Amino acid sequence: MKKIVKKFNNFVNETIFNVQNKTNNIFNNLFRRKKNNESKISNFNKSFIIIFSSIFLYLFYLLIPLLYDKNWVQNTVEKKLLNEFKINLSSSADISYLILPAPHFLIKDSKILIDDNKKLKSIAEIKKLKVFLSQKNFFDKEKIELKKVVINNANFLFLRSDIKKINEFSNKKFSNKKILINNSKIFFKDNLNQIIAITKLDKATLFFDEDKLLNLFKLKGDIFAIPFTFDFKISNKPTKNKEVNIKAKTLKLNILNKSLKNVSNLFIIVVKKINIIYNTGSY
Repeated sequence: MKKIVKKFNNFVNETIFNVQNKTNNIFNNLFRRKKNNESKISNFNKSFIIIFSSIFLYLFYLLIPLLYDKNWVQNTVEKKLLNEFKINLSSSADISYLILPAPHFLIKDSKILIDDNKKLKSIAEIKKLKVFLSQKNFFDKEKIELKKVVINNANFLFLRSDIKKINEFSNKKFSNKKILINNSKIFFKDNLNQIIAITKLDKATLFFDEDKLLNLFKLKGDIFAIPFTFDFKISNKPTKNKEVNIKAKTLKLNILNKSLKNVSNLFIIVVKKINIIYNTGSY
């Protein structure tokens, strides 16, 4: 009888021990999982807080130019456009600051002026002019840098007498920062101020290519409902080599004009398969 009781006690103890072990294992596993989950959640929260804080600080930094005085912005932009882009701008007080698609000042209803016999006259009326900014120095407004200029919805007005001034401007080194012109028009007038031609300008780009040492002006538009492209290149070397290429695919027309300083001008017209070369003499 004692043996039976002893065996029964051993069996009960073993069963209780096994159940206790299993229960402990279950609780230990649950505790580990909970701890791991808490650790993952904690790490996620830390990452989220860091990312959110970084975005908030970056947005705050981008909004700093909103604090600039508008009169200061107007004067500074006009000076930098004149010094860096050779654009004499008469801007309105309608200036706003936007951060999309990139930080820039938006100036509405401005004009571009040129010197005409010691008098300033307007050659362009611009609905919207965007001056994009480098993001380096927003804390110090005196070190603010312009990145590029975008002109939208402008009307350019050129008299025949203005062509010489445009040619003089093209001989000067352009800025290596781009000037982009979109959805604009060029009105050509005779000296009686009568419009003789209107060019629709879809897109144009003007800048100095530092790798090729060339002033580049590229234009895409149409005149008399004929689409065309205009490519102008002039070297920044003493020889001042110039190249003008006008293409009108609908007319199968390709006009190429190359001129070299102190060398004879070479004028080439390519129409379909006909090549005509003119020597216009030196200049």
